[in-house]
Amino acid sequence: TALTYAISIVTTCAAGAGVRLPVTPTVSARDRLTVANHTANTCAVYPPSGGKLGTASIGAPALVAPGKAADFVCTDGTNYATLLGA
Repeated sequence: TALTYAISIVTTCAAGAGVRLPVTPTVSARDRLTVANHTANTCAVYPPSGGKLGTASIGAPALVAPGKAADFVCTDGTNYATLLGA
């Protein structure tokens, strides 16, 4: 599922599934997005196609545990810095 809001509350995420962060023109550098996982499963948050989350490999997701949230700051329209809660 492609995210379209600055604050997204995920209420359905099957095991092994996830959501995808937007790409320019939906976001631009320094835009901050929050993803809250309100499901019973870990939710994968993927960068846009060809993008990276921090220093991870291209396309590798961040995993947001049930009941947790994570912030993602767009660095250049395709790549994001990741701020994961404990």
